[in-house]
Amino acid sequence: MKYIFSILFFIPILALGQTSFGNKIKSNGYEIGLNLYSYTPRHYYETYTSNSSKYKSNFIPGIVIKKYFNKNALSLSINYGYRNINILDSGHYHFYKDNGKVNSIDLKLGYERVLIQKRIEPYVFGDLNFYYSKSNGTFTSYGCFTQIYDKKYEDKNREYSFHLGTGLRFHISKKIVFFYEFSYQIGIAYSNDPIESEYNLKNHRRFKGINPIQSCGFNYCL
Repeated sequence: MKYIFSILFFIPILALGQTSFGNKIKSNGYEIGLNLYSYTPRHYYETYTSNSSKYKSNFIPGIVIKKYFNKNALSLSINYGYRNINILDSGHYHFYKDNGKVNSIDLKLGYERVLIQKRIEPYVFGDLNFYYSKSNGTFTSYGCFTQIYDKKYEDKNREYSFHLGTGLRFHISKKIVFFYEFSYQIGIAYSNDPIESEYNLKNHRRFKGINPIQSCGFNYCL
């Protein structure tokens, strides 16, 4: 992972030798785009049988809107996620089954600073992030010969975090821009404990880590 971090973090340096894209690039105005893919960690109890932080792949999760003021920009992104849960697990004398679904929404407000205004533009950014998810499912436990119990659960999870990162913008044309972002995040996550959900117990954890692909996709320049 440290090698991936080194490579991705210093990718913007490669743009220093790019030739100018001339006056085709608009330095002011709005952009609206589609976030096509992200690969980021989540830091909450997502299912009844899993309580560790794991990286999640998200395809076409949402939209992004940016307003540029020369080299500076303000951004807003909204991402929605939906997944089915289908987990089978086993112990020495038990068998577990977890079936359900997860709905989530991810909201980011950010500031961006373009370092070089050329066809390939490296930039740095900072984002404030709010993430909310709701999990519903049924956990079933079996013994050696019969079902022990069957329990329904509902878990609500929240994350508040700050992201500091770097990215690349590639101007495919005057109107179409491809973007990629990499970031480091710190924050705090709150969750119902699914193992003790019948008591509605709360837990929280502080976290930090790398988002190798915070987002990538295409923007359209208005």
